[in-house]
Amino acid sequence: MSGRFILSNWLAHDQLHLRQILRLQFDFLSHITGQSLRYAGYW
Repeated sequence: MSGRFILSNWLAHDQLHLRQILRLQFDFLSHITGQSLRYAGYW
């Protein structure tokens, strides 16, 4: 495995974790406001 392969996969892995965190925040905001957030855009 090359260094480029490892680095690109490491970065992609971190991006997936960031997406998971953002999804949790989005769902939490919808929950605490009791509002539909569809106007903001589809996840």
